[in-house]
Amino acid sequence: MLFLWPHLKYKISYKGKFSLPSNGGHMCGQKAVCLFLMITAFFLALIPSPVPAASEFNWELRAYRDFSVACAFSTSDANPPGNDVLRIHCGDRIASEFALTPQCDDPTFLACDGYFLRGFSLQSDPHEDIWIDSSSVMGLREIEIRPLNCEPNAICDQIPIIEFSVRSQSDAQSVFQITIDNEDFTCAAPVCQIALAPPSSKKNSWITASLIDPDGTTGNPHHIFFRFKQLMRSPDLFYLEWLGCDRFGNSLFGTENWYVVPSPLELARLDGTVLSPRQTEDDIYTEYQLHGLCAEFIRNGTVRARSCPGFGLSGGTTPNGCGIDACREQVILRQNDANQQIARAGITFRIPPELLKNVLLAESQFTKFSGQPGEIGAGHLTQLGVDTLLRWSPSTFASACAEVYPLLPELCAAGYEAMDEPHQRLLRGVLVREARTDEGIMLTARILFACERQVGWIIIHLRDRPLQYITDYQTLWKLSVATYHAGAECTRLAIARTVKQQYAMEWTNIKKNYAGKCRSAPAYVDIVFNPDYPEYPPLVSSAAPD
Repeated sequence: MLFLWPHLKYKISYKGKFSLPSNGGHMCGQKAVCLFLMITAFFLALIPSPVPAASEFNWELRAYRDFSVACAFSTSDANPPGNDVLRIHCGDRIASEFALTPQCDDPTFLACDGYFLRGFSLQSDPHEDIWIDSSSVMGLREIEIRPLNCEPNAICDQIPIIEFSVRSQSDAQSVFQITIDNEDFTCAAPVCQIALAPPSSKKNSWITASLIDPDGTTGNPHHIFFRFKQLMRSPDLFYLEWLGCDRFGNSLFGTENWYVVPSPLELARLDGTVLSPRQTEDDIYTEYQLHGLCAEFIRNGTVRARSCPGFGLSGGTTPNGCGIDACREQVILRQNDANQQIARAGITFRIPPELLKNVLLAESQFTKFSGQPGEIGAGHLTQLGVDTLLRWSPSTFASACAEVYPLLPELCAAGYEAMDEPHQRLLRGVLVREARTDEGIMLTARILFACERQVGWIIIHLRDRPLQYITDYQTLWKLSVATYHAGAECTRLAIARTVKQQYAMEWTNIKKNYAGKCRSAPAYVDIVFNPDYPEYPPLVSSAAPD
């Protein structure tokens, strides 16, 4: 805003020329006065507008996969910071990955990877936040979604009407963009009501809702998973199951990749399993008797079992009962030493922490020795696994490529699949080396996440239907674990054989079709989902009774 003398009204024409009001006769009775005011106004117009001291703009680079903050900083400029500013505050790697993030055209963000930039002012309304990816801007809004005439998880005698409403007065002029089971709707804010279509399937369904501002800007989507069915014995009665909401809220592990959620009954059966939601570090504490780890401790001298027959080993390889007892403290310590890292990696990449730990146990038992040649780290990562990661995680590829080929941005921009084999091999080698470090657990979680995406693509490609109409939540997780172990081609062939046999897309049918070199996958899945390691018995107190 320009600060001028009181009562001096003016305008700037489209050509940039200064003009006085038409009634200037009272103000400019004398040419000298008029000239003075014109000159004064002209020079004042050249002075930049002062920025209030409190107008500080905050910026965050966030990851699409989980909306976690990669870096945060402040500027005095409301314009999005350029690449040079991002490199100063966020580092070369993150800035390069953001620069390589393609425009996200998916309104659900499910196909999006990499980083977006979020900007906000400390003085602004929270609804005025903006999210910026490398080439687009989206408004952040809050939408309330609720059944209007039918209670969730209850029987009702009429077709449910879903009401959409906004919580901010500033959104009243916006337009709702709504998708219900692949059918699109638009209606004016602040309140919109849509009746559900008569149920035709017992499978899970979803609602996606976002706002379009008058300027055409699209806000972030909100998600509700539900199941709507007609009672068989009473066709005039309906049952609406409200299964979960918002992919970044209380959704189950994996739902952000598949849009498949279990029913309330199925969800109850997940309690106490590796797929149980809301797992913490304490939930994955174990006291297993890990014979491979115990044997390693005895051989390298970490555990001294000189009083045991054979120094604690049978045949020099397998721990005997005495050796197992001698290993107790060290084995329990080692298998829980990385629980914090496992929980953090699981939450970051939406992998159930217990499932992730069981994968590590199945692969290595947390020993220091590799398995077969070419297997590295606690997760026994291979070139094939890293190849899957680079193909299905653009953010991982962008980061690794920017690090390995900093002077070849055009090579990285083309993508992993466009590279020749020598360049791909070098990238895989860089990531495989990470498996030897503390980042190995995080890398294992990344690969499992990539396996999730690949499994979903394989099924959809073969059946050409949304996943929710094809298979179930547990089957998808077991296929992902099988893919981690045996590779995507084994899983594709098993699914293709099941489709050809016209069997239901369930794990009990699919697992029979892992054949040849893939035959070990079902047994591996069983170990991960139902580990059968014996547990150490509770220690008996030596204290004398009172």
